Amino acid sequence: MPAGQKIRNLFIATRVGTTKLTSSGPTFTTTETVQASVTFPYEAGLTYKIFFIGNALTSVANATTEQTNYRIREDGISGTQLGFAQVAMPNASGNGYNFAMYAEWAAPGNGSKTIVVTGQRVSAATGTHRIFAGATQPAFLTVDVIPT
Repeated sequence: MPAGQKIRNLFIATRVGTTKLTSSGPTFTTTETVQASVTFPYEAGLTYKIFFIGNALTSVANATTEQTNYRIREDGISGTQLGFAQVAMPNASGNGYNFAMYAEWAAPGNGSKTIVVTGQRVSAATGTHRIFAGATQPAFLTVDVIPT
């Protein structure tokens, strides 16, 4: 880029939504449960990156069965799945197991969109699961405009 050339706003990533979890999500078993959500305004023609980072926690120490399916979805539990992570938890760690998910979403027009992170224990697992978070160990769900 030549010296003195102005930078258009779309060349700079812009945060349009953030949820910071400073307390743990609700516990769940085999029923898919919302753990975090964020709502943001969107504009036609733009693509958004969705990022989640947090810690998965189980109440049972079993290296062969304790797994959770985490999903990024549009709108709610029945919304389109945009991202997925299966997290194995070999023991009942007090701080959980760190994991991240990434997805992209293209805006169909102008409006407002809600994105959720859900958790669902795999059927062979036996513990209760959740996203673990605290004031000094937060989880984040963020939405940014992808620069064009």
